Amino acid sequence: MHPRLTQWFTPLQFGNEKVRYKEYSPTVELRPFIACYWTVTSKQFAFDQKTQLKVLPDGCIDFVFHWHPSFGYVGNISGAMNQYADIPIHSGSDFIGIRFRPSGLRALFNVSVASYSDLSITLSDIDKVWTNIQYQLTETTDRISLLNTVLLQRLKQTTSVQNDASITNLLHRIYLHQGNIKVQKLAEKEFMSSRHVQRLFMDWIGLSPKTFCRIVRLQYSLRFLYEKHELMGAPISAEYGYSDQAHFIREFRTYTGMTPSNYMSDFFKTN
Repeated sequence: MHPRLTQWFTPLQFGNEKVRYKEYSPTVELRPFIACYWTVTSKQFAFDQKTQLKVLPDGCIDFVFHWHPSFGYVGNISGAMNQYADIPIHSGSDFIGIRFRPSGLRALFNVSVASYSDLSITLSDIDKVWTNIQYQLTETTDRISLLNTVLLQRLKQTTSVQNDASITNLLHRIYLHQGNIKVQKLAEKEFMSSRHVQRLFMDWIGLSPKTFCRIVRLQYSLRFLYEKHELMGAPISAEYGYSDQAHFIREFRTYTGMTPSNYMSDFFKTN
């Protein structure tokens, strides 16, 4: 993946009043592939109670390690999501994750991600070495440093990082248009058939190009709201290519389960 793509698209996720979500930057060499490392920890509350963490679609695939009192950290691959998910969080929950940039997992591990879409799969299915890394995460206090070391070793062991100029160019064009571009137009600009674009996206991203564009557009509008800290429906609709404010609200609700105003009220005040 071209390093400059990291400047064009940075997806957002949030915690809430009961769940602390924090992101950490990877080492420079890994930034073309890794968006961030992240941790989720919950406050202590009654043992028989739980809360929820809303996770938004962001076009990314994550490695997720969840602390289990009997087994230590247990790892799963969380495929690219095409809808939001409300994840149950229990008292004292502890997660650590690796968020791969769109196409980053495919490039670094040379595996098609087509079968991972919207699924959670045991991490050892991609590489048995992660079984041992789960144990190491349990034993160390500097977990971010450990993940950096492991992935840097992976990068150095890879004789040639898998890359495809076609997917890089497609992603660049989508980010340039902030997701507001039709698949047919995308294909024409890159001198491809729409079917070939579809195959590339399923292989490298795990989502259809149409769905990915909608998610990118949502993420850009989320960042607009996050940075402005106020809801301006008409400017957002015009800026990101929604036909009108009602269209923006419908699309926002589809991917977050909430209206923009409710989302800002419930989430932005705690982040």
